[in-house]
Order: sequence, then structure tokens, then C-alpha cells
Amino acid sequence: MCSRIPVFETIMLTCRFLFLAYMGWVTWHSRPDPDETQKNVFSAKKQAAVSLLNPHAILDTVGVIGTQSFPYTGLDKWLYTLSCIAVSWVWFIVLVLALRNI
Repeated sequence: MCSRIPVFETIMLTCRFLFLAYMGWVTWHSRPDPDETQKNVFSAKKQAAVSLLNPHAILDTVGVIGTQSFPYTGLDKWLYTLSCIAVSWVWFIVLVLALRNI
């Protein structure tokens, strides 16, 4: 639908960019309360639930990665799947290491 109306696509992309830029700015400049740091620590189970139930991640997985897998069949589809998983793991490990150093 967005590709049929270029103005709508531009507006949506601009809104997404502004929203993410705002959220990043607010997060980057927020100061944690020293008394509440221990109360806000999530268990591994809760972190996994939040990650797996993230609507954006689900839409990306199904709508972007899933639709790109249509041309592949058999072994190629398995290789595509494993490649997506490997790239995702490498990306997030590199991201964690980079942010740890910051």
C-alpha cells in the first residue's frame, strides 16, 4: 500500500525516524535513580519474554525476513534461515561488545 502512495511512504518514514531519534535522545540523556537500580533488574525469563513478544521483532521476522525467503526451496531455504540466525547473533554480539566499551 505504501509503495502506491509515495507521499504516504515518505511521511511514515519521516515519522518513524523522528520517533526513534526522540526515543534515542531521551534514553541517552536519562539518568537512573541510584536507589532504584536494583529494583529494575529483570530476570532472564522476563527479558526473554519481552524480547520474544516484541511486536516489532515479530513483524520484522515475518514481514521482512519471512517474505524474503519465498524464492528459496529445500536446502537453500535452510541455508537462508541459518544465515539469518547467524547474522543476527553476530550483529547483537558486536553491538553488546561495542556498547559495553562505551
